[in-house]
Amino acid sequence: MNFRNTKQKTLILSIIEKYGHLTIEQIKNLLEDENVSIATIYRNLNILTEEGKIKKVCSDNITVYETIKEKHYHFECEKCKQVYDIDPKLVKITSSHSLAGVTNVGLFFYGICDNCKK
Repeated sequence: MNFRNTKQKTLILSIIEKYGHLTIEQIKNLLEDENVSIATIYRNLNILTEEGKIKKVCSDNITVYETIKEKHYHFECEKCKQVYDIDPKLVKITSSHSLAGVTNVGLFFYGICDNCKK
């Protein structure tokens, strides 16, 4: 399906690209000066997801939107709730079962980020 490019959709995509991982509330706050309604934000997040430009990422505690990138895992800071990407090359997963049928992995790590440790 072809969706038209609107100012609001372009703004939402650009702030997600700039900040990396954003909740709907963060997007709303960042667009406060642009006078974009919450309904417009939800509608455009759905459109951008359908277009394959962004994806919704859900942890146990938070839902964020990010741009489509290479496969990666996530780290969520338990204090500030910031979400960070983790390169899968830095993680070794072993199992006593065959993983040959696995097609996708959604993995979150939880802890305290370096900024909050300071």
